[in-house]
Amino acid sequence: MWFALTAALAIRWKAPATTSLWRAVLAVALALLVANSVVKPLVARPRPSIASPAVAAATAHPTSSSFPSGHAASAVAGAYALSLVWPRRRRVLWALAALIALSRLYLGVHYPLDVAGGALLGWACAYFATAGTPCYTSGSLPRPA
Repeated sequence: MWFALTAALAIRWKAPATTSLWRAVLAVALALLVANSVVKPLVARPRPSIASPAVAAATAHPTSSSFPSGHAASAVAGAYALSLVWPRRRRVLWALAALIALSRLYLGVHYPLDVAGGALLGWACAYFATAGTPCYTSGSLPRPA
């Protein structure tokens, strides 16, 4: 979803705004890579529905480990990076990220610590990918065509 949103913004905006959207793509990709390919295999924490048969997941049982939440990591990374590029919509972006992270708890596929760990990991990856600096001020962004 974050890649699609970034692509839609790149199509609607003209340079120089589109040249900074790659940071959002890098942030989300890095968060997913680190969460799913590095940390999950190291921790190997079972999902709530596997660890306790009394907990029924509201969705199909994922086969990967539980910690950290890749969805929370990518949501926070996307919200952080796109907020730097599109500051006028930062509240909407962060609300979307919060809903995605909370949905992982609601669906019963993660523990609260999994979501918190994923969010922290996503923030760190986005901070690294964006160098922690805003791409534009809110007044310098072009209006979508």
